[in-house]
Formats: sequence, structure tokens, C-alpha cells
Amino acid sequence: MVVGTGLPDSLNDSVLCLERARETIFFTSEENAATDRAARLAATGARVWPLPWAVPGTERGLDLRPGLARLRAELGCHHLVCEGGGRLAMSLLRQGLAHELWLFLAPKALGDASAIPALAGNEVLAMDRALGLTLLSVKELGGDVWLRYRPKGVAEGLRGPDNAN
Repeated sequence: MVVGTGLPDSLNDSVLCLERARETIFFTSEENAATDRAARLAATGARVWPLPWAVPGTERGLDLRPGLARLRAELGCHHLVCEGGGRLAMSLLRQGLAHELWLFLAPKALGDASAIPALAGNEVLAMDRALGLTLLSVKELGGDVWLRYRPKGVAEGLRGPDNAN
């Protein structure tokens, strides 16, 4: 599954479409799902599923709930591991769809001012509006540090798109 507001320019830009098209699902905006680009992807056997914006009238990320509900209904998928960038991680947290957050820290400092943050897209004006996390564990793995967090307010049981707050 690929989540994004855009779609690959050509089929050659997507290794998944070249090698495993029938197993690939693109979650994208309703606007992008109605384009010729989406039709070309669908012609390869890939699925392009349209999602509404999380906050209508803005581009603050896609509302992932309908897509996750569809995964459950059509494919019987009840659990996901999402490996993505800071915007996807924050969208999952902000929408109440993340049961745990795993962060891996390497003992390396790049110092790049344009680096992509581990979590992005939740601009708050005060700390009391920030998303709270509870530290579950810290473990060293080959010199890296693995931090496991649970969003505050999430019980031990898994939450899915049908019963998320």
C-alpha cells in the first residue's frame, strides 16, 4: 500500500507496479484518483482508492479511516505496520489510528536544516495541544536505540478505523 496525495508520473517510477501491480494499493486524494495517471495505474492491475481530505478544504493530509475500513472489509486486513515518513506517522496519530509508534535513532548527526522530521504536520500553538505519548520501552539494537511509544489515551487493545476515537 502506498499513501500519498500524488501518484507516480509513469509506471517506470513505481517498482511495485512493475513487479507486483496486483498487490499494490494507492491511497490518494479523490482528485488524483480521477486522473489519467490513476487510470494508467489501474490498467496495470494496481488499485487506486480515493480518500477525502482529513480536514475538508485544506491539504492537511488524507482521511485514512475510509481506506483502512475498506482494507478490512474487502481484504480482511485487521492489522497494519506502516513504515513511512513523518507526515504519515503524524496523520495516523492525529486521526487516532496508531496503536504504537516505533522510533529508531541512529548515533549519527547530519545537522541538515532541510531534513524531514520523524513527525510532521501537526502545527500547534501551545504544548497542551501537542499529542501526548507514553514511553513503553527503550532497547538498544546494534548501536541504534529503539523507542516504543503509545499515544496517550490508547488502551492496550488495538483500535481500528471502526472504533477509533
